[in-house]
Amino acid sequence: MSNIMNIDDLCGIYEWRATRSDRLPSVVYVGSTCTRRGVCDLMGSRIIKYCKYGNHKKNHINDALGRGYELEVRYKPAANEEDARAQENELLAMYNYAWNVRKNVGTREIL
Repeated sequence: MSNIMNIDDLCGIYEWRATRSDRLPSVVYVGSTCTRRGVCDLMGSRIIKYCKYGNHKKNHINDALGRGYELEVRYKPAANEEDARAQENELLAMYNYAWNVRKNVGTREIL
């Protein structure tokens, strides 16, 4: 039996990266499968919500895609909901993500 888990089954954090051929890649957003409203989704359904519906970042996503950026997602599994929130908070304390409001002054456009 394999130890590899399906992304759909994971709890954890994810980062969105915007790339374009004439610019350096930029990591623009970090999120957790556990929202601040106390709702926890699994990784697969959380990412699908962004890809299909834009979730709460649809204006940023549509703007980036319209300006020729490609968006990529990377993820890191967490042991549980508490661990996912802790990992997200740690990254928010270290980096100023363009699309994150929490722990930043506000969102900003990617160049």
